[in-house]
Amino acid sequence: MKIYHYHRETGELIGDSIARENPLEQGEYLIPAYATDVEPLAVGENEAAIFDEAIDSWTIVPDYRGQTFWDADRNKHEITELGVEPKDGWLTEELPLTEEELAEQFETKKENMISQLKNNANKVITSRFPEYHQINLLDGTKEDIPDGWDSTVRVSDYAVIKEFKQNIITANNDIESNITALSYLENSVDDLESIRISQDDIKIGAGY
Repeated sequence: MKIYHYHRETGELIGDSIARENPLEQGEYLIPAYATDVEPLAVGENEAAIFDEAIDSWTIVPDYRGQTFWDADRNKHEITELGVEPKDGWLTEELPLTEEELAEQFETKKENMISQLKNNANKVITSRFPEYHQINLLDGTKEDIPDGWDSTVRVSDYAVIKEFKQNIITANNDIESNITALSYLENSVDDLESIRISQDDIKIGAGY
């Protein structure tokens, strides 16, 4: 006799086998836990057969597990459970961005790159002279070393710090100009990503 095995938690059909005859009762068969001799219903695409022990019967439920959909707002939905169906209007592919959205995306990437560039330039400056945090001017939040700096710092030290800082600022501004010069109509995201903004790139640009 053929029996059908189902998942202990979801109830879904997972296979079949031939039941063993009960050695103590001729004509009777041994049916293990999470199995039944009730033949499952035929299923179609995106369907699964589920055994309901309460009614000793199979039912059909939607099965879109492993599939991804997008709604009209481009929100991504991954279905991971049995019985969950995509909502009306959900698409199997993400809607392409409009020209306006692509342009906005391009400008946002430029802004993010410039912000990261300045952050990296600040790190270059403060890592070279960690005890003089007030030399950090790129983010506009800290004051420069004033004339008549503390006598514990020699004038020659101050000049070295000022020169180093200015060279880093110049390198930052040059790289930033390369970023701002790009436009969505004439350039691609690949063109933006080809501009290097790391700390090492800034130091190279400053001649260090």
